[in-house]
Formats: sequence, C-alpha cells, structure tokens
Amino acid sequence: MFKNVKLIFLARFGINMLINRFNIFFIAFFVFQGCFADDSISKIQLSQSEKDFLSNKQELFKCVDPKWMPFESINSNNQHVGIIADIMDIVSTRVGIPITLVTTKDWSESHEFLQKRFCDVVSSDAITNTTNSYFTNTVPFLLYKDVYITRKSTELALNFEAISKRKIGFVKGYPTIALAKEKFPSTNVIEMDSVAAGVLAVSRGDIYAFVDLLPTISNSMQKQGLTNLRVAGHVDIRIPVVMSIRNDQPELVSIINKALLSITLEKKNQIFNRWVTVDYAKTVDYILIFKIISAILAIAIFCFYWVNKNRLLKQEIILAKERERIMRDMHDGVGGHLIAALALLNSQQIPNSQIEQCLVDCLADIRIVILSLEPASSDLPTLLGMFKHNISGKIKSAGIEPDWSIGDLTGTPTLNSKKILNILRIMQESVTNVIKHSGASLLNISASKIKKDAKKYINITISDNGTSQDTCSNSGYGIKNMEKRAKELGGFIRIKPTINGTTVSLYFPI
Repeated sequence: MFKNVKLIFLARFGINMLINRFNIFFIAFFVFQGCFADDSISKIQLSQSEKDFLSNKQELFKCVDPKWMPFESINSNNQHVGIIADIMDIVSTRVGIPITLVTTKDWSESHEFLQKRFCDVVSSDAITNTTNSYFTNTVPFLLYKDVYITRKSTELALNFEAISKRKIGFVKGYPTIALAKEKFPSTNVIEMDSVAAGVLAVSRGDIYAFVDLLPTISNSMQKQGLTNLRVAGHVDIRIPVVMSIRNDQPELVSIINKALLSITLEKKNQIFNRWVTVDYAKTVDYILIFKIISAILAIAIFCFYWVNKNRLLKQEIILAKERERIMRDMHDGVGGHLIAALALLNSQQIPNSQIEQCLVDCLADIRIVILSLEPASSDLPTLLGMFKHNISGKIKSAGIEPDWSIGDLTGTPTLNSKKILNILRIMQESVTNVIKHSGASLLNISASKIKKDAKKYINITISDNGTSQDTCSNSGYGIKNMEKRAKELGGFIRIKPTINGTTVSLYFPI
C-alpha cells in the first residue's frame, strides 16, 4: 500500500518536472529509491529475561506530548498521531505487545504520570544534564537543531547570544530550557503553555523570539496563518530526541532500545515525509513513470558530466580573482595603516595616542574585510545590521549619538563580496570623517529604496549636525576613493556640506 502511495506521489511530481523544472529529479529519484528500502523486520531478538518480562507485562502504557505537531499530538478522537506516534506503532509491532495511550493535558503532566507509574514511557524527551530519580533515557532516535523565530520587522542579530537577554519564549517545562541556560546562561526565559502560544506571542510582539524545533514552529505558523514571522537563526543546540522509561523496569529500557535501533533511517524519512508533505491520490500510469525516470536519468548523466568537467576550472578562476582582490584591498587599507604606525614608532616626538589610533584604524580595516566575506552579508539588511553592530561602539565612544533609520529593503539583490566591501568602505570613510572632523553630537545613518531618473536605487545616507567638514572637498583623497567605489557599484556619491552639518549620500542601482 505504501509503495503505491509513493509511486503515485512520484507520477504527479515527475510529470510536473518534465513540464517545468529539471531539478525536481533529485526529489523524485530519492522517493523512487525509497520504495525499495528493506524495512521488513517485524520482531527483534530478545533475551530470555526480556521475553519473560513482556510475557508478564502483556501491555505497555505511554504518555505523550499532546501539543507538539508534527512530531506528536492527541487528536479530537483521543488518538496519538504524528511522527513519533508512527515510530511507537513500529516499536509496538516489534516488541509484540500493545502500547496503550494514557491521556495527559501537556508534556509536564506526562512526566508527572511517569513518576507516579501511571505510564511506562514518555514518548518524547531530550537528554539534559539534569539528574532524575524515576526514569532512564533511551538511545536517541531523532536529531534536530533548535531554531528561533522573530518578527520580520525586527533587525537581525549575528547569533542567539546577542539577543539572549531579551524576552525569549520556550514551552513550559521543556528540557530545551535547561540546555539553553547551560549554553547561554544569560538567557531571559519566558515560559509558554505551548508552541502555538509561543509563536502567537512573537507575532503580537509580547516576546522578542521563540525557540523550538523547525518542523513544530513551521507547522504552528502555517496553521495559525501568521505571515509576519521569520526563522531568524539557529540556537546552536542539538536536540537528540529520546524516550523516557520508568527506571524500575530495566528490561523495558533494553527492549525499547532494541526496537528503536531496528528502525532504518529510510523508514524514519518515510514517516517524516508523511507528516510534512502532501500525498497525491491520482490514477497511476506505470509505463509513463518508467519513461519519465529513464528520461530523467539520461539528462542527469549528461548534466553531471558537464558540471563536473567545468566546475573545478570555474572555481579556480573565481578563487584567483577573489584572492587578488582581497590582497589588493588588504595592501591598500591594512598595509597603509601599519606603515603609518611604524613611521610613528620611529619618531620619538609622536604621542602614543596617535600610534594607538593607527592600530585601531588597522583593526577596523581588518574587520571590514572579514565582514565582506561573511555569507550572510550578501543580504543588504543583514549587512547593515552587522555594520551597525561593529561601528555603534566607536560612534558612542566619540560622544556622538547614532540614529539608525533603515527602511523597507525587501527585494534588494544579493550582493557579491566586492560590492559588499565597497559599500562598507564608503560607510566607514563617511563615519570616520564625522568622528574625526565634524565635532557633531548626532549622526544619522539611513537606508531606503528610491526612484531617481526612472531608475530604482538604494540610497544610503550618512549625515551629522556638526560643522562643515574640510575633508569632504572634491580634492580630498578619501572622497576620490569613495567616488571610485561608488562607480564600481554602478552608482554615484553626493556630498552636501551646510551650516547644519554634512550629508553624504550613496546611490547604487537595484
């Protein structure tokens, strides 16, 4: 029956693939290959003591997490459903006795029932360093990473630690709270009643972020129809999903472990796909299916040959150009600062503060180059957020209050490392001019999409309320460098010194 469903799924996707996209081949081939996976084991090998235990037991009782779809839940018919429910059904078959559901209101109550011996197993848990006196964990049977979501309007952070002191939601009682506190001690934990409640709280702005596994968060966002959220990053905590077994029955721990280890990865993938994708029920044309697969394989072999032939050569050319560009920029920027620092060191009349400033500028150049190589920097809003993170401290230490105004930049093109570096250099030069020469007390940095001369541009503006800067004359070397970088972006620079300060505007096309 399951093979037929897979072949039906393949037929629908195979036809669409030939009409629209070649790359669906990989999905179709994976599903077709899974049809022949051998997962026919029905029983497991047990010791005599384990057989005696099951003979005396006759029936096992399970407590579950009733609010954790698509992994598991209790539906309106009081049935255990989801990925883990299907895995438990396989365990029951291979153990040879039924595993009956004991209904609870939430995951915490399931553990209370386990402690009181109302059930023999809690079907989902995570390994933590917390000591316990009433249960033993099985081997991990699923492995995932936690993610966190925020509202789309929230600025991005470099990592979870940068936002950990804000209000971060976790499902009440979940072991991920202990894991997060262990990894990030400053985490401001706000306990929520369920995944759905946590996702909704982020959407409303009641909490800054919510943490759980990606499938559960995605499932909840979809069911609630929430479109103002995004997955902002990983929490860098690997979650091995295990079962918790009452520790007064050591034979049961061994039996469940054997059953879990007997389930193949292919079978787990089949179960996962059953709960996170849609099955299609259409009439099957088996001849057409095999024709499609033959055509796919022929095209794939040709494409793989062509790609492999040209991939290495293209990579070498790209890497050579990138190395040359980085070395040239390091020479012009970092090298210039180091030479200046050496010259100052050789002069006995130069104060240490000037030497220190040279080295600080050198480090700033190194950070700019490194930032341009970050994969996340290819997204302009992310790039501006990372620049803000790097430069805000320097602005404030100069006694200047920064004011950031980032508009809607959705739909902006992906930036390559050369464009990223040019944007960062222009912004760095402008901010440095304000700090060193303007005497300003306020610095405004804004970015937005505009339409100019019937063309769409990104406009990044840096303005201050200080005195008009001499370094902003057209004869200045710094300005010529900025103009050159703007030209490489396909755009231009406009500088307007006034009695109320100076405004530097960068325009480059979308």
